[in-house]
Amino acid sequence: MKPGSVQHAIAAYGLRIPAPLILIAALIALQVGSGSAKMVMTADNVFGLNCARLALGGLLLAALLRPRIWLWTRRQWIDATALGLAFTGFNVTFYLALVNLPLGLVATIGFLGPLTVSLVGARRFLEFVWPVLAFAGVCMLAPLDDDAPVTWSAIAYGMAYACAWAFYILASARAGRSIQGLDGFIVATLMSAVLIFPLAYSEIGYFFSSVSLIQVTILVSILATLPLGLEFIALKRLSPRLFGVLLSLEPAIATITGIILLSEQLTLASWLAIAIVSSASLGATLTRIPAKPPAS
Repeated sequence: MKPGSVQHAIAAYGLRIPAPLILIAALIALQVGSGSAKMVMTADNVFGLNCARLALGGLLLAALLRPRIWLWTRRQWIDATALGLAFTGFNVTFYLALVNLPLGLVATIGFLGPLTVSLVGARRFLEFVWPVLAFAGVCMLAPLDDDAPVTWSAIAYGMAYACAWAFYILASARAGRSIQGLDGFIVATLMSAVLIFPLAYSEIGYFFSSVSLIQVTILVSILATLPLGLEFIALKRLSPRLFGVLLSLEPAIATITGIILLSEQLTLASWLAIAIVSSASLGATLTRIPAKPPAS
């Protein structure tokens, strides 16, 4: 099979599936992968698992899809590099937030990023209300005493993840318009693994020290990489702001995954924060003036 033909076949099949369905399937798989990662991850090896799953996932995609990077223009390399830097920040902040917060709250706080991106092109007052409402929901998580279940440092990690997520969405949109298929995402994934390696080289060996850890690492690599590739495909058929507001199901999916896989328990304030952020996302979706998707 010629290089690129696999991508063409996948792209042709993907066009038969509505982009929102692709995105929802990706969200479910991604949260299951995140929950699996949290089972074996600690504050002492967060970079090791991050680097290992990026390297394995990127090499898997490169072997399967064989990106033709030698044909790239200077602009495509610039876009891929920008995506790689944004993806590095996205992954580092996500894993740091994940090791300090319940899975549902990571998605809830992080969702401020895509919801803020949804303001791109906003013109009506109501469109600005929803991100403010979501931020108010996140403020409910603020620790009011020393015994609070969520610390200020944990919230800071979540807010950093939100900012990185916003930049990743914008960088993905730009790279998706200039680079064919998943080539840009593959290069960005491998670039992220290289950039994180200096922080991870002393930790990676742990995840290959037993058969069970190797199995979990491979599973996390697949469930963390392929869904993001699906999101990348969906983003090519959606505007950045519409892509952002369609993620409104993520806090709920992440919360349910955390309860099932990790037996995580949330306080009433946490449940209210999740409900408010999800409601803000739904409100943004329902009140947003439809935008024409970018040409694929």
